[in-house]
Amino acid sequence: MNKQILTTLLILTLLLTQGCISSNPNTLNQAYYNYEIGQYQASLNIALKLSNPRNGYDDDDFEKSNNHEAAYLAGISAYRLNRFAQAKEYLQIAENSPNATLSGDAKAQYGLICLGDGDYAQAKLKLDQAASLLTGVSRENAKIKADTASTLLNMSKRKRTTNSSYPSPNKLATAKNGYTLQLGAFKVKNSALNIASTYSHKSRSLGYGQPWVKYDTTKKLYRVRLGHFKNMQSAVTARRRIGVNVCTVMDY
Repeated sequence: MNKQILTTLLILTLLLTQGCISSNPNTLNQAYYNYEIGQYQASLNIALKLSNPRNGYDDDDFEKSNNHEAAYLAGISAYRLNRFAQAKEYLQIAENSPNATLSGDAKAQYGLICLGDGDYAQAKLKLDQAASLLTGVSRENAKIKADTASTLLNMSKRKRTTNSSYPSPNKLATAKNGYTLQLGAFKVKNSALNIASTYSHKSRSLGYGQPWVKYDTTKKLYRVRLGHFKNMQSAVTARRRIGVNVCTVMDY
């Protein structure tokens, strides 16, 4: 038995003796362990049962004091599996926790899902609530995301004509390399990165890839771009599927 195997066995033994991994596969600790190692389905399965004992556990197996924590873990596990509706359902349960930090974390995660879905009003509401409950870095992150939601909400309310939202047909017809979506252009790099982050999970789940930021040296703007499309129709379809209220189809 080599040194690496011995080291691994020693770590596992320490975790078991300290309670980080329970020998009982039905515990919240085991669910968290599964989550940390990327086994999100296994984590979700345990968390769902722990958040509702009638799903298959006897009362003695149910950690009653951890009901809200189990719901939170179910929510973030479902999020990792791109099951956003299910994630929101259980995060709403976790929001009712008497623990301010847990409630704030649940509200923040719920707000981020709404932000990705284009529900900016709900996103701002949840993130503002989260910021009022959280402290330190978590609070600052919630405030930053709430500001992003507020910016996107204001942008979505602006009246845009069809001509301002899309390039003219003649311009589109001359694109040599295809098209991309421009989600915004900003003077501050962090603002551009926040918008890219906002649409990241939805664009990837739909198969359009990760948004990126491109610096325009001429106009000194950070442009947020998404996708590479062979024709205008594909770009327009992607725009509608992602639910971007204000963006431009660009040739590149």
